[in-house]
Amino acid sequence: MYGKLIFTVILVAFVALPLVNSLKCHTCRSVEECQKPASVQCDQSQANNTRDALFTIYSQVDIKNTTDYTCYVGVYTYGNKTVADIRGCINPGTVNCTTPLINGTWTRHTCNMCSKDLCNTKNSVGTYSSSIFTMIILIFVAKIISC
Repeated sequence: MYGKLIFTVILVAFVALPLVNSLKCHTCRSVEECQKPASVQCDQSQANNTRDALFTIYSQVDIKNTTDYTCYVGVYTYGNKTVADIRGCINPGTVNCTTPLINGTWTRHTCNMCSKDLCNTKNSVGTYSSSIFTMIILIFVAKIISC
């Protein structure tokens, strides 16, 4: 009885653990590219790419190396014209949307971080990762199997 339960818990852990960090985000680095952004699976390389792009926007960008990721969208304008659009995976705490911009004449139109797959559209705000729902389903299935 307990052996079957332990096996099920271990199985769920091995299946669910990679899913926790498997966030997908839109990625692009320019206004033109962001018209049809690509989607990527978040990893540290993708987070570093987004962070590096933000060095051209913000006066302070922190270097973080964690296994936690969120999706980022930043749209910046000058007058009525969009001058920068950056989207991608990022480590939480890398940038604060209230940090002053390098170019003082730009306006922050959109600056959001979210944790739901592909939640970083131009005017997006997301809260929960779909991975949480996947984990709940896997736990439910494991419970049924263990009965």
